Amino acid sequence: MHTNRTIRSTVMTVGCAAILAGPAFAGGEPKNEWPFTRQVDLRAAQAATRSTAKPAAMITGEPKNEPPFTRAATMIAQSGSSFSWPDAGIGLIAGIGLAATGAGLLTLKLHKSPQ
Repeated sequence: MHTNRTIRSTVMTVGCAAILAGPAFAGGEPKNEWPFTRQVDLRAAQAATRSTAKPAAMITGEPKNEPPFTRAATMIAQSGSSFSWPDAGIGLIAGIGLAATGAGLLTLKLHKSPQ
């Protein structure tokens, strides 16, 4: 009974780790680039002095309703074979892994010790 519980908890731990590994490595955007690295001391001094001078013009991005953003998307078709060996290899490895997992679970179920 203790061995069965240990195997079950190990399988659950590995499964949870496999599920949570993708989002853990997703990363997100880097926070060590602009605008997150602007100096605060200059902005704090400007805010404290309350000058009546006209502020400098802000930098604006390009409008998104002009080219190249309004161009129609083009699709490039590849000629040649539609069979991909790398994709076939990935499918083969995934299939072998699923078959091994199923065989292991079936073996555990069939050889369950009587209590």
